[in-house]
Amino acid sequence: MKRFLVITILLFVYCGAQTQDILENRDFLVLEDLAVFQENIDAVVYPNPVRDGKFYVSSSYSITSIEVLNVIGQRIVKKDFNAYNVQEIMVELLNCEQGLYLIKISFINDKTIIKKLLVK
Repeated sequence: MKRFLVITILLFVYCGAQTQDILENRDFLVLEDLAVFQENIDAVVYPNPVRDGKFYVSSSYSITSIEVLNVIGQRIVKKDFNAYNVQEIMVELLNCEQGLYLIKISFINDKTIIKKLLVK
């Protein structure tokens, strides 16, 4: 838990510093830049908890890859998608133990989010 907290804090500090650098190096902030900062990308992972080894990832944005990681960061499954406009994916976990997993979802605009998944 401490390791996850430290990574979260470092990520927050890095992203905040990057935003501050952008703002300090310009005399003005145009409307397009503001839209980039406010872009809210999300995805839904269901069912959660997973009972039969299958779950779905759905988003209004095009998904380029999905990775399933255990809590110590080992990759369990990775799926890449080359097709444009992939917005719902079924992922099958074979022989996975019960527990908490992290789902890393990457989108066509180079954004990435992480969701939690419980396998029962």
